[in-house]
Amino acid sequence: MTQEFVTYLGVNLYPDGPSPHEVTKLLEPLGWKPVYGGYDYAYYWGDNWGTKGNNWDEYFSAIESTLTSALKGHNLHYYLRTYRVGDEGEYRAWTSY
Repeated sequence: MTQEFVTYLGVNLYPDGPSPHEVTKLLEPLGWKPVYGGYDYAYYWGDNWGTKGNNWDEYFSAIESTLTSALKGHNLHYYLRTYRVGDEGEYRAWTSY
Protein backbone atom coordinates (compact mmCIF):
# COMPACT_ATOMS: atom_id res chain seq x y z
CA MET A 1 0.00 0.00 0.00
CA THR A 2 1.42 3.36 -1.07
CA GLN A 3 1.41 6.14 1.49
CA GLU A 4 1.16 9.75 0.43
CA PHE A 5 2.87 12.59 2.27
CA VAL A 6 2.72 16.36 2.32
CA THR A 7 5.37 18.72 3.68
CA TYR A 8 4.26 22.03 5.17
CA LEU A 9 6.49 25.07 5.22
CA GLY A 10 6.31 28.02 7.57
CA VAL A 11 8.21 31.17 6.63
CA ASN A 12 9.21 34.02 8.94
CA LEU A 13 9.75 37.24 7.02
CA TYR A 14 12.08 40.05 7.99
CA PRO A 15 11.83 43.74 7.02
CA ASP A 16 14.96 43.60 4.86
CA GLY A 17 13.95 40.34 3.19
CA PRO A 18 11.60 39.55 0.31
CA SER A 19 7.87 40.24 0.41
CA PRO A 20 5.35 37.37 0.69
CA HIS A 21 4.62 37.79 -3.02
CA GLU A 22 8.31 37.48 -3.89
CA VAL A 23 8.64 34.33 -1.75
CA THR A 24 5.63 32.83 -3.50
CA LYS A 25 7.18 33.59 -6.89
CA LEU A 26 10.31 31.70 -5.78
CA LEU A 27 8.44 28.66 -4.46
CA GLU A 28 5.51 28.04 -6.81
CA PRO A 29 7.68 26.93 -9.77
CA LEU A 30 9.16 24.29 -7.44
CA GLY A 31 5.75 22.83 -6.59
CA TRP A 32 5.09 24.64 -3.28
CA LYS A 33 1.53 25.94 -2.98
CA PRO A 34 0.40 28.78 -0.71
CA VAL A 35 -1.99 27.55 1.99
CA TYR A 36 -4.08 28.98 4.81
CA GLY A 37 -3.72 27.96 8.43
CA GLY A 38 -0.75 27.13 10.61
CA TYR A 39 1.71 27.03 7.69
CA ASP A 40 2.36 29.19 4.65
CA TYR A 41 3.07 26.64 1.89
CA ALA A 42 2.64 22.95 1.22
CA TYR A 43 4.38 20.46 -1.05
CA TYR A 44 2.49 17.33 -2.01
CA TRP A 45 4.93 14.52 -2.70
CA GLY A 46 2.51 12.41 -4.74
CA ASP A 47 4.29 9.42 -6.25
CA ASN A 48 7.67 11.03 -5.52
CA TRP A 49 7.84 9.97 -1.87
CA GLY A 50 9.84 6.85 -2.71
CA THR A 51 11.76 5.64 0.35
CA LYS A 52 11.98 9.04 2.04
CA GLY A 53 10.08 7.77 5.07
CA ASN A 54 12.92 5.34 5.71
CA ASN A 55 15.74 7.34 4.15
CA TRP A 56 16.30 10.78 5.65
CA ASP A 57 19.27 11.46 3.38
CA GLU A 58 16.94 11.14 0.38
CA TYR A 59 14.33 13.39 2.02
CA PHE A 60 16.79 16.15 2.94
CA SER A 61 18.48 15.91 -0.46
CA ALA A 62 15.12 16.54 -2.13
CA ILE A 63 14.44 19.49 0.20
CA GLU A 64 17.92 20.97 -0.24
CA SER A 65 17.93 20.64 -4.01
CA THR A 66 14.79 22.77 -4.31
CA LEU A 67 13.73 24.70 -1.25
CA THR A 68 17.07 25.51 0.35
CA SER A 69 18.70 26.60 -2.89
CA ALA A 70 15.70 28.79 -3.81
CA LEU A 71 15.57 30.58 -0.44
CA LYS A 72 19.29 30.83 0.28
CA GLY A 73 20.47 34.41 0.64
CA HIS A 74 16.97 35.87 0.97
CA ASN A 75 17.12 36.56 4.73
CA LEU A 76 14.29 34.21 5.69
CA HIS A 77 13.77 31.76 8.50
CA TYR A 78 11.70 28.70 7.66
CA TYR A 79 10.59 25.44 9.22
CA LEU A 80 9.16 22.21 7.84
CA ARG A 81 6.69 19.58 9.02
CA THR A 82 5.84 16.45 7.03
CA TYR A 83 2.66 14.43 7.59
CA ARG A 84 0.93 11.47 6.02
CA VAL A 85 -1.93 12.82 3.95
CA GLY A 86 -4.99 12.83 6.19
CA ASP A 87 -2.94 12.92 9.41
CA GLU A 88 -2.27 16.65 9.34
CA GLY A 89 -4.93 17.33 11.98
CA GLU A 90 -5.62 21.01 12.42
CA TYR A 91 -2.95 21.90 9.86
CA ARG A 92 -4.70 20.29 6.92
CA ALA A 93 -4.81 23.00 4.31
CA TRP A 94 -7.04 21.53 1.61
CA THR A 95 -9.05 18.42 0.80
CA SER A 96 -7.50 17.66 -2.57
CA TYR A 97 -4.10 18.21 -4.09
